[in-house]
Amino acid sequence: MLSAPTTNPADVHQPLRRDVKKLGALLGEIIRERDGETVFARVEMLRRAAKQLRAEPDPSHRAAFADAVRELEPRHRRQVIRAFAVYFQLVNLAEQVHRIRRKREYDTLDGPAQRLSLDGTLADLRHRGATLPMLRDALDQLSVNLVLTAHPTEAVRRTILAAHFRIAELLLRIDEPTLSPGERYRFEQT
Repeated sequence: MLSAPTTNPADVHQPLRRDVKKLGALLGEIIRERDGETVFARVEMLRRAAKQLRAEPDPSHRAAFADAVRELEPRHRRQVIRAFAVYFQLVNLAEQVHRIRRKREYDTLDGPAQRLSLDGTLADLRHRGATLPMLRDALDQLSVNLVLTAHPTEAVRRTILAAHFRIAELLLRIDEPTLSPGERYRFEQT
């Protein structure tokens, strides 16, 4: 049986950091091959500037980031924008896979329900003294409305969706405990 998930966030999110790092490195290789070293250098420069701005959100870093964006040569803008768009898609995919991992981890345990899950919320309400009549009253006052939206940035071609699905499968497979060290190494080289 698995032990309870660690409460140390650094340990809990290590697979996510590993996946983001791996996907970012692969994307970097593709950018180099497809768009060249100059575009890769621009993307990296902007990535570092954005990372510094996020870590230290002071006006000088904001100005440096804005200058770096302004100085981007017009002929490279489309490639840099595409690189960041793909990077953010890959990060979102890695986060979705990480949520699957964490859910599976919780589902295999006999311990407490996952925090903020429906089961965890109900357990928390029970612990705080909520009764079934109280919950019924609260639910009777609840209003849920279906909202359908279509956003152009969410339209994804079928080939891209298929690629995302394959990447997600690979990210989930790398954590299989039955892989031997040799299989894991070969798998990581895929």
